[in-house]
Amino acid sequence: MSITSSFARIISTFMNESLADMIRVESMEDDRTLVLKDGTLLSMILLEGALKTPGQDEIADMVERLRIALSPYLSSPGHVISLTFIRDPSAAKREISSLVERTGRAARSLGLDIEDVLAERERVLSRRMVSETCLVSIFSRPDVMSGEEADDARKKAGEVTKKSPVMAQAHSFTKVMDAVFTRHQALAEAVNRSFRIVGQLSRILTVTEALQEMRAALYPSTSPQKAEWQPRLPRWAGETVSAPAAVMMPETEAQMRGRDFSHLFAPSFDLQLATEDCFVENSRTVRIGDRIFSAFDMTLAPETLPDFDELVLDVTSKSNEIPWRCTLQIESGGMHSQALKATFLSIFTFANPIHNRRIREAILALREIDGQMDTVVKFRMSFATWAETSKGDVLRRNAQILNGAVQRWGNSRADGVSGDQLATTLATVPGISMASTAPVAAAPLSNALAMGPIARQASPWKHGSVLFRTDDGKTWPYQPGSSKQTTWVTLLVGTPGSGKSVMMNAINFASAISPSTAGGKDPVLPRIAIIDIGPSSSGMISLIKEALPANRRHEVLFRKLRMSREDAINVFDTQLGMREPTANERTFLINFLTLICGDGTKPPSVAMRGLITACIDRVYEDLKDDKSPRRYLREDEREVDRALDEIGFEAHSETVWWEVVDVLAENGRLYEASIAQRHAVPTIADLVTASQTDQVSSLYASARDPETDQPIMNAFQRMISEVVRDFPILSTYTRFSIGSSRIVSLDLMDVTASGAGPTARRQTAIMYMLARQILTRDFFLDEAEFRSKVNVGVLPSLYLEYHVERARQNLQLPKILCMDEFHRTGKIEMVCDQILQDAREGRKFNVDIKIASQLIEDFPQSIVEIVSSLIVCNAGSENSINYFDRMYGLSEAERYSIRNHLTGPSARGAPVWAMFRLKDEGTVRQRLILTLGPAEIWAFSTTAEDVVLRSRLYEEIGPRLTRQVLARRFPGGSAKAEIEARIAQMEEQGQRVGENERGDVLGALVEDLKRQAFLMENV
Repeated sequence: MSITSSFARIISTFMNESLADMIRVESMEDDRTLVLKDGTLLSMILLEGALKTPGQDEIADMVERLRIALSPYLSSPGHVISLTFIRDPSAAKREISSLVERTGRAARSLGLDIEDVLAERERVLSRRMVSETCLVSIFSRPDVMSGEEADDARKKAGEVTKKSPVMAQAHSFTKVMDAVFTRHQALAEAVNRSFRIVGQLSRILTVTEALQEMRAALYPSTSPQKAEWQPRLPRWAGETVSAPAAVMMPETEAQMRGRDFSHLFAPSFDLQLATEDCFVENSRTVRIGDRIFSAFDMTLAPETLPDFDELVLDVTSKSNEIPWRCTLQIESGGMHSQALKATFLSIFTFANPIHNRRIREAILALREIDGQMDTVVKFRMSFATWAETSKGDVLRRNAQILNGAVQRWGNSRADGVSGDQLATTLATVPGISMASTAPVAAAPLSNALAMGPIARQASPWKHGSVLFRTDDGKTWPYQPGSSKQTTWVTLLVGTPGSGKSVMMNAINFASAISPSTAGGKDPVLPRIAIIDIGPSSSGMISLIKEALPANRRHEVLFRKLRMSREDAINVFDTQLGMREPTANERTFLINFLTLICGDGTKPPSVAMRGLITACIDRVYEDLKDDKSPRRYLREDEREVDRALDEIGFEAHSETVWWEVVDVLAENGRLYEASIAQRHAVPTIADLVTASQTDQVSSLYASARDPETDQPIMNAFQRMISEVVRDFPILSTYTRFSIGSSRIVSLDLMDVTASGAGPTARRQTAIMYMLARQILTRDFFLDEAEFRSKVNVGVLPSLYLEYHVERARQNLQLPKILCMDEFHRTGKIEMVCDQILQDAREGRKFNVDIKIASQLIEDFPQSIVEIVSSLIVCNAGSENSINYFDRMYGLSEAERYSIRNHLTGPSARGAPVWAMFRLKDEGTVRQRLILTLGPAEIWAFSTTAEDVVLRSRLYEEIGPRLTRQVLARRFPGGSAKAEIEARIAQMEEQGQRVGENERGDVLGALVEDLKRQAFLMENV
């Protein structure tokens, strides 16, 4: 301990300053400006962090921009900027609990019982995440004024004070000088604006918020609930002044005699903050409230210029459970602080010529820099950690770890013992005072800024049903489909094994239980349509399905499509009662038939596209009520026949299906009406007849394909006939229906073709388009369009109220279209055109589109350009990284991160590089980690062995118990290593291992897990 520190401690003890005395904050001037006891003004900025994960080049650019902006204010006396960084794991537990509880409330309001999943999520994330707060306190002392200004200001303040009542313990309104206030406001706005310009998420806090942050730092146990505490502001601070409900009676002699009116007003802020006991226990420990603190100062500035993130990582590497904070104080007058030292060195150089000459040369170098290349400032740093009062050994260990990390940080030095432990601890509390026990160092402003916490990552979302984290554990919430984005088009990229499908499942699950989907009179799940090849989404679907009450499980559906007439889907179906398609459905039909009439590599000719459009319009026109509608045939649909009998309708030989549809709808039998309408609308086979009508053939009979010179009419009819023959699923009226299901996943494995050839790509694309149509028929409903269809006679008026109500309800709820394995469609133009149209209209209809593929090159450039979110689990190759660079302009740090950090899921979680385009904050680009609990990983896993094991156990013991036993036995989320180990053991024993033997291994593991599950249930 230095002599100066010892002297400071003796003086402090002698003066016996209370905690309230050491807290210098007293009153306020406006809603964002606090006033200290000496008239110094204070504003506080919440620096949430960088919206782009910065590399060294980006940090250097950020520092230079900040230096340029702040140099004018720090080149003259009076201003102090203090950066306080607080990292608290215990606060994170409450923060995560709050975020999870918010999701839990939404899930419960939707009728979902996922308490076990959410409890596990809270438990897992609480061990890996920490809460971070970075605050910038800006002080402006009265000495920012010139001598003449100061004299005039003091004179005016004295006159006001004489006329004002004495309020010794209440808010004072006589200490603020106009000139100081004007300069202070300019500095606060400049600092905040500078941070935002360099890509930081920041804002100036209100007085209430600033005081809440001070109190949370003074008493860390209150940090998780800091917003619940409300300070008493002076009555004159509000827009309107009202009489208080009650006032305190006078207590002191001065109050009794009318010489002090403090009891009539709100107490000053120092008294409101100093509400707990405070005393020094020893030279290393001070107790404040229910926590003990150990604090120390940096006594020797770093030898090299360190990165603040290195300090965080160093502390975190030793333990993620250490709460700590530090304050970096920067103020003007760096060269003034060195003036006396330079004078003495010039006199006493002979005492130690080499050492003193080097110091003198360093001071001269700073003098050369000051005002030319940079501004030399004074800076100092203090650090503190804390623990519960009963855990002194934990505090000592934490202090040793923190002190060691600081000393390794740029080879700086720190004293383990402070001269005044309380003063040093309070020096790390943001905003309460400018006092510091740390020795002063001088440095260029750019170097001082570079040492500060200005490159931390930040999420623009306050809440989110997806909880990412940064490399060092900072919570990073993300809310899919939020109002922060103007459109919702998300691309997910990752090669097999990168965690792409698990990421997709996690985001879809988060969307299903999102708070934004809840809150209505009745629990209504969002509409989620998933198109996949394989069972990747089956686990997520099962998780939601089993969480619903038994009478609502039909709302969630996983179905594998088959290439059969029993699963037939008629793409010409229309909305109930509509005699022709909506504009969106018509566009889909044109794209779909253009795809059918192409060769899988390029679209057909312009003439063929014209023929397709003409046939679509003609086929609907010919089947309208007044043309050649289809006749009703009894026995075709028994449900329809039964409904007609029940309402007393007597059909005759001239009855047509459209008449049946209308009669059923009039009597409220909408379900039966929708079944009847399947027979009233055209089918794809009717296009051949439509092409032969005079209205169409007169235009296209002589048209020929420019490449093959074949008549397009013949080609069209041939291709339609081939589709009817080769695709039974398209050959007749609709028999497949998702019914009232709201979350639906269609597995296209059995209806798509493997391979990369044109024919395989064409078939896969056709099936993707077909699945998209059946799943999203109610996504793009426009009230205005329904009204216009009534006016032109396309929709009978009896259906208008029904469709208007549907359109309005649908508009309020989020809808998600999710397509996995997109590379299987081969970037066929018609598929891309359809997705592009859906993406462009998605905002209007509240539709969120998510598409996943293995490489970024799998997506057409037109879609890559309009994405609002991009999540990269793995780039795949250097060529792909170069493509990312061309499209999004990657920095070197981002290229390095995508190349080296995206290594796939591990015990730490699944690393990703993500980009989000937001309305207000601009583009956010971050390197993040998704961490899930074992049960969620098992529910979302797509690893072949794990899927088979999960499916077997689902059938044997049910989904919930399956997830519990698998999470207990395999907390890493996969049994693949166990299965491979058992097979390897068999091979070592000389046994032959074929498919049957592999099945035996899996069966034996299933039996083991069933026994374990039985024990778990009966414990």
